[in-house]
Amino acid sequence: MVDSIPMPFGGKDVPHIVIEVNQTCNLACKACYKNRGGYTKPLDAICAEIDLAAEQRNLDMLTLAGGEPTLHPELPAAIAHATARGIKTSLLTNGSLLDDERLGAYAGAGLTRVALHVDTLQNRPDAPPDAACEADLDPLRASIDVRVRAHGLLCGQVATLYRSNLDDLPAMIDRAFRSRDTSLVLMTLCTDFRAIAQAHGQPGGPTFDDHARLVDEDVVCDDVERVLADAHGLVPLHHIASDRREDEKRWLLYLGFAITDPDGSYRTLFLAPRFRRTVWLANEMQRWTHGRYKFDMVPGRIECVLVCLLYALLGFSWANMVAVANFLRHLFRRGTRIHSKVLVFQKPPNLTPDGEIEACKDCPDATIRDGHLVPLCLADILHPLPPS
Repeated sequence: MVDSIPMPFGGKDVPHIVIEVNQTCNLACKACYKNRGGYTKPLDAICAEIDLAAEQRNLDMLTLAGGEPTLHPELPAAIAHATARGIKTSLLTNGSLLDDERLGAYAGAGLTRVALHVDTLQNRPDAPPDAACEADLDPLRASIDVRVRAHGLLCGQVATLYRSNLDDLPAMIDRAFRSRDTSLVLMTLCTDFRAIAQAHGQPGGPTFDDHARLVDEDVVCDDVERVLADAHGLVPLHHIASDRREDEKRWLLYLGFAITDPDGSYRTLFLAPRFRRTVWLANEMQRWTHGRYKFDMVPGRIECVLVCLLYALLGFSWANMVAVANFLRHLFRRGTRIHSKVLVFQKPPNLTPDGEIEACKDCPDATIRDGHLVPLCLADILHPLPPS
């Protein structure tokens, strides 16, 4: 198997950041690493962090997160501030409070995407009481997706991947491929943070006492690669390495396309890392054209077809050209549509044998704490916010 390609960006060219707006949340996820409290960040502090982030990184997109960000009363103003700076915004939310009034306000302020976190290990009041696997939550995901798309916003599917729901991963990916609304799948791999908190935690940070429930729930990137290769024949295109070991993968990224039929059946074409020069050229053309690397790109139908054709031609492989032609010919069937699909898997930090923290190199999900960039999953441990 050909190994994945390191992500092309680093340092100031990292095109994404996360801005936290609060610590309050109306749910409790089993593997949550946040210091859940009553703190709500003032709007001027949020805007100042957005401005600082734009100085620190050549941003294409920022994600507004919490806590549960829809509980922040001035969220539309925060979105509008980022939009005014020419930065796309995504909202990471559990979706339980996403009514049409909120969605209309967010869309009007310039929101681009809603990344919807729904999984079986949340205490969701809107979930079916007898939900036994991730597929049982698909009707809930679909109902929120429809509401989001009605406001012209993109949809993303977010979940935490545990050892106990790893077998559900193929079905979750299958759902994303079938969906005409979902263009992004983002999954965080379950990690027990107790050792890091005990070794490096600050007063006021989370204690993670409840993470005792996560014994034997940890998932690593090798697990994801194996499951997706066996179930869907997928190979990751890009990865992000550890900040300590170049051969340790912390992020996996799969990039491709799906052609869906009205009956829900689909075919996929995913870009392969064996065409390294083609992938490098595509990434550099993107940076030259836009002045930055794209973090969230959802091409339209014609653009999808053009990317597939360029991938076929620039790969200089007859077998690849035939595979692309066989894929695209299904577009001639009545009612079919082509969509881009991005799958991202993130492994949180761990302790090395010598007790140091090992995290992602040039973490794309860094946030701002005390005027500095800090990996989001370490922020509450290393630089805790006020409790209320």
